[in-house]
Formats: sequence, structure tokens, C-alpha cells
Amino acid sequence: MSDQQTDPVKAITEDEASGEIARIYRDIRESLGVPVVNLIWRHLATVPGALPWAWDSLKPLYVSGAITEAAVLLRASLRTDQNLVFSSSTLKSVSLSPDDLRSITVVLNSYERSNSLNLIALNALLAKIDGVDIQERDRLPQVAIDEKSVVHGEMPELLALANMEAEVRDLVEELNQIGGRSDIMPSMYRHLAHWPQYLALLHVLVKTIETESGLESQIVNTIGKARTAAVQLLPQLANDVEPLPAASELEVRDALPRFIEGTLGKMTTIIQLVSAAMPSTEQSTRNSWWTDISQSSSG
Repeated sequence: MSDQQTDPVKAITEDEASGEIARIYRDIRESLGVPVVNLIWRHLATVPGALPWAWDSLKPLYVSGAITEAAVLLRASLRTDQNLVFSSSTLKSVSLSPDDLRSITVVLNSYERSNSLNLIALNALLAKIDGVDIQERDRLPQVAIDEKSVVHGEMPELLALANMEAEVRDLVEELNQIGGRSDIMPSMYRHLAHWPQYLALLHVLVKTIETESGLESQIVNTIGKARTAAVQLLPQLANDVEPLPAASELEVRDALPRFIEGTLGKMTTIIQLVSAAMPSTEQSTRNSWWTDISQSSSG
């Protein structure tokens, strides 16, 4: 089933991809270290010439590791102390098996890693299109890249809204309303729709944060920090890439802010909050079943 039936943007799914698009999808998964190609790339694949232009422009950042360093720093800067945490007993009490939690952890780890990378990358592409002056700036601080952060495991099926039970579909749509920016349905919620009881926990968590902690200001802060990081990376983008046709450039120029200011900016923030709510290291030492799950999900 095509994403076009569930998202207000055109997209070529991973199953539908062939030829050059399939090759770039493979390279994206390998370069980002995740088992999924996010919606923005699947959308760019529908615009003539856009996916090769975008990926060829950005690839040097992945080869050098510069964008990975920037994403690590972004995620670290977004971490906040919060008292809202799912205990391991809470997760067990809603009938989530160890296998369920392994799959859920793969989804969360994948989006935590890829969202920050993609948010910085899209800002860099937008700056390139807009002709932002490229200047040599202070290098981003060096950070140690943990290769274990590459996400291993298979992603569950990306469920279409039409294939969900009515109450699950309603829950997914309600989750998408939290934080606004609801015109594009985040793929993460659709991946997690296999476990409605976990989505229910997420709803309580994220709604509480929105009500009590000012989620909007956190989203705006995330987008601003990603934009700053992107400008610092501009000198490292490939400058020998074939320009986009005018019509395609217009489509890309329209799409990038929709994702940056919309679902991607929102979900980059939310996934940090959700990941922080999962059982802590201290809890893990008391619950060997969760330690096993975490280790198997991180490779």
C-alpha cells in the first residue's frame, strides 16, 4: 500500500523503489545507520532529479562523519531532566513481551538517530537552495562517535491508517495533534501502531509534557539549533552536483520547510522525550530482561 494513501505528500515506499532510487535508499540506510528510509527521502524520490541531487550534495557529510558529530551534539543539547519515566514494571503490566519491547526499541532508536541527522541535513539543503553565504566558521566540537549507536534489527511494517482498528487509528491521529504541525502523519506512530498499549502510554507522556513543560518552545529550540548546525556544515557540502531543474527546485523548496518546521522538527523533539522516559540504566541492572532487550536492539 502506498504512503500516498496516508500522507498528504507523494512518496515512493521502500518496497516500491527500484533502480537508482533503490540504490540511494540502500545508501541512505547504510550511511545513517538505521533500518528505515524516512518519509522526506521517500517524498524527494517523487520529484524529478531531487533525490540524487539531495543525497549527492549531502554525502560528503556522512563520509567525513561531520553530520553524525553534529547530530550527536544536537541530541545531547536537547536532553532534559524529566520525572516522567516508564518503569520496567509499567511496561510489563501492559502486556508488552520482551519481543515486543525489542521491536519497539528498534523503532525508537532508529528515529532518535535518523530524525536529528535528517533535520540538520534538510536545513543544509534549504540553505544551499536559498544561497546562504558559505563562510568558514568555527569547527563543530569534536565528539566521540560510538559505533554501537548504529541501529540493528528489523523495522515492523509501516501500517497505513486504513489498516488499523478504528480505536488505534484514532489514537494515532490524537498523538499527531500533540505539538501541532499535524498535516503530515509521523511514520514513527504508524510503526508503533502494532502496540496500541504502548501508544496509549506515549499519549499520556507526551500530552503531559505539552501541558506542563511547554512543548512548543522545545520544538522551536530544536529547529533553531539544527539550523545553526547546518550552516556550520555548509562548506562541506558537495559543490559539483548537477543543479536541479527549475520546476523540481520549486517543489523541493516548498517541501523542505514543511518537514523542517513541521513533523520533523516536532518529532526530533518528541523522540528525545520518549527515549528519556524508557527504563534507565539503574532500572536495567535490576531487570535483566530489559538489559537483554536493550543490548539486542543496539547491536
